Amino acid sequence: MSESCSCEKDKLTFMRVSGISCKCKKKWRYNMVTAGFLIRFEAKPGKEADVERALKGALAAAQEEPETIAYFLIRLEPSTFGVFDAFPDEERRLAHYNARWPQLQERAKALFVEGSLVMEKVDILGAKLPG
Repeated sequence: MSESCSCEKDKLTFMRVSGISCKCKKKWRYNMVTAGFLIRFEAKPGKEADVERALKGALAAAQEEPETIAYFLIRLEPSTFGVFDAFPDEERRLAHYNARWPQLQERAKALFVEGSLVMEKVDILGAKLPG
């Protein structure tokens, strides 16, 4: 950390993890992730480009969510895609799920092979994040 803070060390650590402001009014980014989702799905034949566009649109939305610390869009095979996202805690993972799962299910009907959408909760044991 290059910035100094007059807050007590333990409080500062808590504030950085929880994302709240400290006494000196600095707002810290979350520097810790403990919960995530690993999502995998297969695009319907001929829908691969549509899936890629939809994923890139979802990235823009995720960038507006301060509780989504990391968000990766991946292609595993020509028609197999995935998303990995990470959150500071279970509460924020659940909030993200409640906000995004209905949208994902709706898109799945048009773009994904039936039954291919798999969403797994993951516990993050460690991470290297920027900042």
